[in-house]
Amino acid sequence: MTTPAARTPEHEPAHGQSGARVAQGIRDAILNGDLAPGERLRQEELAARFGASRVPVREALRTLAAEGLVTLVANSGAWVAKLTAAEVTELYEIRERIEPLLLQYSIARLSSETVDQLEELAEQMEQAPDADAFIELDRRFHLLSYSAADTLVLESMATELWNRTQHYRRQFV
Repeated sequence: MTTPAARTPEHEPAHGQSGARVAQGIRDAILNGDLAPGERLRQEELAARFGASRVPVREALRTLAAEGLVTLVANSGAWVAKLTAAEVTELYEIRERIEPLLLQYSIARLSSETVDQLEELAEQMEQAPDADAFIELDRRFHLLSYSAADTLVLESMATELWNRTQHYRRQFV
């Protein structure tokens, strides 16, 4: 048996990598609408779904709670975060204020290849066959448009705001 004192750093990354993999899987399921706002997240089911133990699932749920995608209630469990209409409105108002600043930082630094990708995404949005396709393309367009911004906080903040409101966009598009 390995004692805690005998553990070496090479033993640690596996849990962290597994937790990150599970977090990405849950995040994708939330953003894709496979997990709905208010839906209960059971650790055992998530562990089976992502082929992981409960430790990485707990790590993933804590990560997603910090991102605002999951609500954790002590001694009760986890749920996909649910927002009120007022919260969604406020989050959009925040986005409306920080995205122009991100664009200001990004626009002069965009490569011609990125501009071409943005034009292609805009054309694809015009031809989107359904709301889900439009939402995905619109998200990619916006995130790409300020991807060249050299910021320490704003870009991750904008991505978090997109993530927190993503599943509500389906209701309004």
